[in-house]
Amino acid sequence: DVAGITDAVRKPQLCLIELSNLLSHYGKVIVADVELTQKLIVAEDILVTIANSRLEKEGKPATVEAQNVQDWYINNPISVEQTIELISATIYALSYRQDNQEKRRAAVTE
Repeated sequence: DVAGITDAVRKPQLCLIELSNLLSHYGKVIVADVELTQKLIVAEDILVTIANSRLEKEGKPATVEAQNVQDWYINNPISVEQTIELISATIYALSYRQDNQEKRRAAVTE
């Protein structure tokens, strides 16, 4: 326990740790599949999209580009809750991928 850190403050951090553990699990069990190969979406592009979405939700123009995304996040830090949503989206996507693989594998064995 850390003095001054309440349970309410600690809960998002615990959620982040649990999601990270789940993501680690998928990293260990996910199977490469040539049929599911897609063009790479660069992390920087994802961050630009998120930043511009945040701006638009605030009624501001989407002005973030790849060359200024780092500065934007330094000046507008992502919250723990937003990070939880980002990791959750990744886990959902991996779960859908695994479901797809299992359905195709089952269809081959029928």
